[in-house]
Amino acid sequence: MDPHPAVRRLSAAVVLVALLGGCSIVGDIRRPVPARPSPTAAAPVGPAAMEVRQVEVPVPRDFSLHTAEFVDQGRGYALFTHCGLGGPGGTTSCEARLLATVDGGLSWRLLDHPHPVAVNHQLYATDTRIALLADPYGWWVSPDVGATFTHVPGGADVPPAYRSIFGRYQVEGYRRDARLVLVVGATATPLPAQPPVPRLVAAAEDLNQLYAAGLDDGRPYAAVSRDDGRTWRATAVPAPPEPLVNLRLLVSVGQNADAWLVGDTNRTRFPTIWQYDGDSWQRVAATGHPDRYFSVAAAGEGVLLFSGPSGAGVVADGEYRVSDWPVAHADLRRLADGTLVGRVGDDIYLGIGNGLQRRWISVVLTRL
Repeated sequence: MDPHPAVRRLSAAVVLVALLGGCSIVGDIRRPVPARPSPTAAAPVGPAAMEVRQVEVPVPRDFSLHTAEFVDQGRGYALFTHCGLGGPGGTTSCEARLLATVDGGLSWRLLDHPHPVAVNHQLYATDTRIALLADPYGWWVSPDVGATFTHVPGGADVPPAYRSIFGRYQVEGYRRDARLVLVVGATATPLPAQPPVPRLVAAAEDLNQLYAAGLDDGRPYAAVSRDDGRTWRATAVPAPPEPLVNLRLLVSVGQNADAWLVGDTNRTRFPTIWQYDGDSWQRVAATGHPDRYFSVAAAGEGVLLFSGPSGAGVVADGEYRVSDWPVAHADLRRLADGTLVGRVGDDIYLGIGNGLQRRWISVVLTRL
């Protein structure tokens, strides 16, 4: 279910995504492409290696899993709802149950939802911080895994606690007005040096540098910074074969992180891919890729993971390889610790490891 329109979880083109900063063209120290083992030396992990964690949670059977938010391989949150008529003006009213786990879904405890009955419920989380929307009554935010909540009335502006969930550096605004801001507490401050890219749409960071990407007239642009966005260097991106309608910037974790640009000419057609080589962006052929895809995530060690109607697959060494990882139709995400998360219906999958070396955990939550 999509979030409330005022806070729809961003597409690369707009607003609150966790990420970076930036500007001018003063010198960036170029780093060599890190040496890494060939991904083709390792085979994808198959379902036979998957651990199943089936747990009965204290939620009535007629409640549905609305949102599952893992923030690392151990900590996660789940929001269940049950909806029916009875809201303001005859609208649908939904009752919510909120749960948390700290052991990767082996056990869950029920948290006190501060306003369990609302027209629209949303859950956002990172580490121990939770932001709950109970529309139309406003927001409730917690810094301590739900031990305490503070109410923030509803309105046009989202609360600082919501914004802080998505990182210190965020893209704010849209198209030509987009800018990079530093979010600290209740303050979002535009960086004095903005990245030298037209129509900023995305930003990301690894342990070594910050990246910014823009999309103007169907063509991608990018810049990098090695000093927390105080200075920037524009980086060349080869033109795509067709004009793009969407552009994302994906970065894996670790000392030798990968940075990718993923551009769509059509939201379901297989995308155009570039990988950063330490100096510029190189087009990745992805030979043998399927025609369509659903979702993509950076897996590390030079690997991109895709889900789609034909199944799961990885791009490594310029080729697309079919994978038997259990995320064929999943919405994919990469967590801060490198864990991959995929959800298909009520099924939640955690891919722990790096690159193609992963073990998979299936988290199954059954109601009373």
